[in-house]
Amino acid sequence: MIRSWPYPYRAALALCGDPDWQGFEAFLEWYRLLAAQGLEAAGSFWMYQAGGEGPQAFSYYEGLGELESPHAGFIRKGIRDGFMDSLHAYGDFNQRGGFHRGLAQRAVSELRRHGLAVPIWTAHGGAHNLQNYRPFGLGDVRRETNGDDTISWPCLEYHADLTEAIGVRYVWSGTRITPFPFRGVPCTLREYARFSGRGVRPYLRGSLRRLQGRTAVPEELAVNALMEPRTLDDGRKVWSFLRTGEHLQDALDDLPRILEPRGLDQLERVGGARILYYHPGKRRHVGPPGSEVLGTLADLAGRFRSGRLLVATTARLLDFHRLVRDLSWEAREEGGEVRIRILGRKDPLFGESAVDEKALQGLAFHVDRPERTRIILVQEGGDRELAARRFPPDHTGRPSLGFPWVPLDASAWLA
Repeated sequence: MIRSWPYPYRAALALCGDPDWQGFEAFLEWYRLLAAQGLEAAGSFWMYQAGGEGPQAFSYYEGLGELESPHAGFIRKGIRDGFMDSLHAYGDFNQRGGFHRGLAQRAVSELRRHGLAVPIWTAHGGAHNLQNYRPFGLGDVRRETNGDDTISWPCLEYHADLTEAIGVRYVWSGTRITPFPFRGVPCTLREYARFSGRGVRPYLRGSLRRLQGRTAVPEELAVNALMEPRTLDDGRKVWSFLRTGEHLQDALDDLPRILEPRGLDQLERVGGARILYYHPGKRRHVGPPGSEVLGTLADLAGRFRSGRLLVATTARLLDFHRLVRDLSWEAREEGGEVRIRILGRKDPLFGESAVDEKALQGLAFHVDRPERTRIILVQEGGDRELAARRFPPDHTGRPSLGFPWVPLDASAWLA
């Protein structure tokens, strides 16, 4: 049986922050605090700055022009090293709009020129940000039509084909936020009641109506998926993921509430995942993060160091979750030994593929006798035994065999 998360962690969390209101110095301050606590986290970025609302975040280009900002090199290195894993749309067009395909072409060409790939696209802002995907934008719409579809014209904001070319495989649409403290594992009525304090009676009634054929089980009480397949308007396939949080409780000062110990305890107990929605540049007081925020970081760091809660970048968390879910493998007993053969992966969206050894980082199998178990990678050029590590019993009481998780070190990037 595959462990849901790398040894010895029970659950996983990603601090998935948006760049709004966060200038360069504030960005460095926050991510240095995280790094000092040993907490891995990635930032998101804009390619353009169109003069949106409030204090402005830094961007790759100066304004909407072709001139690189002083921070372009910092962003490039962050992307390359895994610390800038999310393109928060192409820029901040909140007040005036103005995004068009030509801006995406320039940005994508620049990123590809430097050999950079960005795995995540997150939506930004409101009605003027037509770069977003449906239902709030036109970024995945090739042609617009009138009401009866008799007339159509090219959509100037369409960019989904270009954005796919820089490696985007995960999309957050802007609406997929849940206050629920964990995803990725089925949720019981008891766990829901424990979190919400609302009790199970309304959901028991809902289940009765479902049995009578009148309604469906609430999604959060059934699959409770961390990500789901999505077909964009132009037919392209992406993984659409959820973030945990609330639109009106997303400031840095809100972290003590949205990461309160009770919810984190529940997350660890069920073995799920949480991708946090927040804006580290949004603060309700002037000055550096307060003592309560620092206390929350210390709590997260303690859970990470004790092997209870994996804290990772959003892309690495999503990649690992997909690996565990899609891995094709078999276990056979041969000559008194168990051989675990890794055959490949079967992704519901992107089909079957071979597995690169580097992608197996953190993968571990619960086994009865690690000393008499081998892990074999099946390859076209011949099967190969991998150098797996034996892990002592975890919180379940069972030992494991697999590969260690190696946290990213941001100190050089943030120096």
